[in-house]
Amino acid sequence: MEKADKFNLIVLQILIGLGSGLIGALLLSSFEITGWNDIYGTIIFALIGGYLFMFAGVGATGYFFLKKIKALRIFSQLQFQSLIGLIVGIGGLFFIAITAGNLKLPNFIINSIAILFPLIGTIVGFNFRLSRT
Repeated sequence: MEKADKFNLIVLQILIGLGSGLIGALLLSSFEITGWNDIYGTIIFALIGGYLFMFAGVGATGYFFLKKIKALRIFSQLQFQSLIGLIVGIGGLFFIAITAGNLKLPNFIINSIAILFPLIGTIVGFNFRLSRT
């Protein structure tokens, strides 16, 4: 695998992960579920949808890349690593959110962290073992 292929994969994962995450957030936030019709329910569903679609977008990009290099046998392992990376990224997000009251961070930084930590965790998780093959 060449460095240019790896770079292109990461760029595609970032773009498709962000795009699919945005679509998932918009899609799931538009549902009206009894008992969750307030703004907090909408935010929770948008976050869940965004993270799930982000995970799926990064995985789909990785699937087509692995198919191209004929290494589909390791896809399930990489997808599991990606899920662990997403969980670690969300954990880092919650740690920052809990301590943000003491840090006095501006809202745009917290909002950026809410997108970037899970995305970076998902991409690093997927590509971690891929760099050794």
